[in-house]
Amino acid sequence: MAYYKRVARALTRHPRDHLDTFVYGHDAEYLKTINDLIPSLICTGYLGMRLSNHALAVKPYLLLRANGTDKYRMLVQRNIDHINYLADQLQKQPNIEICAPVESNIVCFRYKPKGLNMEQSEKLNKAILQELWKISMFVISDTHIKGKYMLRACNVNHRSCREDFDWLTSEVNKQGARA
Repeated sequence: MAYYKRVARALTRHPRDHLDTFVYGHDAEYLKTINDLIPSLICTGYLGMRLSNHALAVKPYLLLRANGTDKYRMLVQRNIDHINYLADQLQKQPNIEICAPVESNIVCFRYKPKGLNMEQSEKLNKAILQELWKISMFVISDTHIKGKYMLRACNVNHRSCREDFDWLTSEVNKQGARA
């Protein structure tokens, strides 16, 4: 929302007047309530062509109706189990440190051989991340927790298997030793 406000101000000193020019002779009051309640907020959602095409919940609803909640519960649990498996594999590695508790489908870790300070460790893990992005189908990201740079694996792929996480553990070790 704030993005549209900045854009409108870049075009005019009167963003509300500017947006009102796009109503084309009718005023959809039921859509403009948010603008009236919060004058500093300029909501432009009612100006789009897709206004009547927002039945976004229909697809997930129909999938849940067709497959049932048990199937999706099982798929989510399998993703969590796979991340726990990855965390177990990473903990067995002498040069890898788990940096945060694994409580869902995310594990945060870093490659940390002995003798590296924080700056060197960050540089090394950034290099590992860059190599993983070049060579793998995994979408590993990075994050900072309490000032520490680390890699972040989040499993949302229902097609993943344990071999994928074995490969990832091996590749992190290989790239870390190489860098």
